[in-house]
Amino acid sequence: MTDDKTPDVREAHDAETHPQLKSDPTNVDAKLDVALDESFPTSDAPSQTRPGDGEPAPSSGYDEEAERQILEEREAEATNGFSITARFATRRAADLAIEHLVQDMGIERTDIFVSADGADASSGETADGADVESGHPGVPAEKDPALGEAIIVSIDLANERDRDGVVGRLKDLGATSVETE
Repeated sequence: MTDDKTPDVREAHDAETHPQLKSDPTNVDAKLDVALDESFPTSDAPSQTRPGDGEPAPSSGYDEEAERQILEEREAEATNGFSITARFATRRAADLAIEHLVQDMGIERTDIFVSADGADASSGETADGADVESGHPGVPAEKDPALGEAIIVSIDLANERDRDGVVGRLKDLGATSVETE
């Protein structure tokens, strides 16, 4: 710096005034200097970092055939997917089944859907858990639970290889019925 307030600023290079380009118009480093100066003060870097032979940069390992196969497998799984629907007598049993499917079997929560088997809100067909007890010793539940229809848990699976394990687990966890589509 020349004084405390004025920073040193070098003169910008351009193709006509750059000394190395005048002596050697093919100098790759000089071309890069000019390209960088021409892009200042914008944030966009030159489109080619090292101008020259016009060839693209070498691949970092992208394998077009391997990527195509991965895409085909994903599409096949998406079109070959199916649903499993299980009915539970209590909301508590349905919630426990969902946790086992997610935590033990690795099924994504976004692939599991829960609903009442009817138009009315329901805690299931049988009172259980918070429907029976308030959760505090000596304190009775405030109201009768809204019992009605079963609780339906639907699971979307991408492939058939997990079907038997999921069906078996749902039955073990108290599903009153299990259907596959």
